[in-house]
Amino acid sequence: MPRPIAACGTPSGYSRHRDRREQPCEPCRIANSRCQREKRRNPPDFMQPQTRVLTGPILPRADWMDRAACRDVNPDWFFSEDPEETEAALRVCSRCDLHVECLRYAIETNSEGIWGGYKPSEIDRLRKVRA
Repeated sequence: MPRPIAACGTPSGYSRHRDRREQPCEPCRIANSRCQREKRRNPPDFMQPQTRVLTGPILPRADWMDRAACRDVNPDWFFSEDPEETEAALRVCSRCDLHVECLRYAIETNSEGIWGGYKPSEIDRLRKVRA
């Protein structure tokens, strides 16, 4: 079955001209530029920019994480070398009820950073005691 001929004044008509190595007519150029403009305004989902850039390590999620006090704060605080950010992370941990789950997760996954209200050096000591 032969392929239908693309009508002039459409983006397909523009492609037809280009395939034939012809200069596209004015209606086809206009239709193609509108189509390209629309694609730039509304790119497909996979081309959309990410709304949040993760800077910490990527770890498997646990169900308790959605209930933790840290779920709505800056995750960079928990992996920072800055003393002020470290203190902010520890303050968040101090008001959380999930210390045990969090600390267990950190030890089992060899996670870096502050977990369960413990600094990385303290977690390392607990890992050694557990081993």
